[in-house]
Parts: sequence; C-alpha cells; structure tokens
Amino acid sequence: MNIPKLIAVGAIGFACSHFHSNAAVVKVSSPDGATEITVCDEGSRPAYSVTYAGQPMLLQSPLGMKLHFADYTSGVGIDMSNLRTDSVAVEYSLPTIKRSNVSHRAVTAVVPFTKGGKRVFDLELHLSDNNVAMRYRVYRSGDNQCARVERETTGFSLPDGTTTFLCPYSKALTGFFAGAFVGGGVFDFQMGRLTEGRGVQGDYFLLAGLSAGYSHSISPSLRMEYSIGAGYLRSRVRDYVSVKDTKFGDIKVMQYPWDVKIITGLVPAKASVSLVWMIDSKKGGER
Repeated sequence: MNIPKLIAVGAIGFACSHFHSNAAVVKVSSPDGATEITVCDEGSRPAYSVTYAGQPMLLQSPLGMKLHFADYTSGVGIDMSNLRTDSVAVEYSLPTIKRSNVSHRAVTAVVPFTKGGKRVFDLELHLSDNNVAMRYRVYRSGDNQCARVERETTGFSLPDGTTTFLCPYSKALTGFFAGAFVGGGVFDFQMGRLTEGRGVQGDYFLLAGLSAGYSHSISPSLRMEYSIGAGYLRSRVRDYVSVKDTKFGDIKVMQYPWDVKIITGLVPAKASVSLVWMIDSKKGGER
C-alpha cells in the first residue's frame, strides 16, 4: 500500500495563486496519488478543492456551518499542530453487488479547525483511488449538549463546461411516455336499429402498433394517464343480419353468397383515460 501523503503549508506561501500567503493549506492524496483534496482557511473561511490526475474536479468551494450557538462559516483557522492521517485496507465480499469481492484501500485525514484559540470542529476526510468523502465532527461549546444546524455553507463549485447526471428529483410514472403493444381476439360489431340489425362478425384478429400518452400525479398514490395508439390490423370478417324472436331465439343470418372478407391496414387502435394506483402508496411511488 502506498504511504499516505500529507502536505501542510502555512505562512510561507503556496504554489497555487488562488491561495494567499497567510492561508494554511492541507493536501491529502489517495493511495495511487491521482485523487487529491486541498483544504485551506483563506481569509479565515474554510474551503476545499479536488483534483484528479492534475485536472480540477471541484474548484475552491466553501466549507462550514452556522449552529444555533456559533458561526463556523468564517473566523476559523486550521490547527496545523494537530493534523493527523492514517491508511485503511479492508477486504470484504457481498454476493448481491456487481463486484462480489472488494479490496478497499483509502487514506484518512483529520483537519482540525479552531476559532478564538479553541478547537471547534474537525473535517474528517476519506480518499480512495476514485472516491472522496468527508464529514464534520463538532465539539461541545459551553453547556450545549447538542447542536442545531441553522445553515450549512458546504458547497460544490464545478469547473466551466462540467456535465453531470444530477437532476431535480422526479416522481415515478409521470410525464410523457411511448410504447408498443400487440393484441388479438374476436369481435362482433352491431349498432342495433341504426344498422337495421346488420352486423359484422370477425374471426380471430391480430393487432400490433404503437401508443403514446401522458401521466400526471393527482395524489401521492394516484396517477391520471391519457393515451392514444394506432396499429396494423388483420382479420377475417363476415356480414350478417340479426333476426329476433324466431323459434330458435335470436339468430344471426349469414346472407348468400357467404363471402369471407379479409381486412388489413393501419387503424386507430386505442384511446384511453386511466386512473393508476401506485401499490407502494406509503412512499408515494417516489424512488
């Protein structure tokens, strides 16, 4: 395992021009040296940046928080005398993940911050070869046994031209959709008096096509869905006349000649308005 790298520079300047000479700067590198996080206290404001293979991943971004009893967004500095670093090597197996056997190597560091000569919080860092994680450890102040975070200034400043997969959280099964469908069956079409008892009876038909629609939420567990579709139809049909009140009951009379027609072509296939119930109503379907 590579030896963890920790570089601390204070009051003697630093190669990067965006740090002033009076800023304390801490650099921590991953085991392979490619990922590097830089923490500083320029202008008595905590900040950090991240690079990978020398390329900026995160520009100088703010750190800190405002608690109900103290403001740690400014007026703080790095305590260079209490910096510490360590290494982590863990191997484990999980049968249900993409990579069952995992060998995890990382470098950890604790960067202490002080205010008014007193240690107020630590920034704990965890760097593996392709991941960066951090968290705060806040120390007690006076009689306060707990801390309420009123405002957190931790942020991410991305380089120009950065593309991300981040997007607003969306509800499941909402918005526009499209799909394909296939179906089959038999039909018997008659409009009673409007056609004077005439009808069309179809043998087994096959229908395949495309549909599109829109769905929106009306409650955490209900969706309204509107869709239309068209497809290609093929079926054998015969004309008949419905005759009622015969000694055999109501019957269908196939008139001579007993022609069987074959219908093919593009036809409107569906137009629907549906009320959809989300089974996981406790979560409202939001995943």
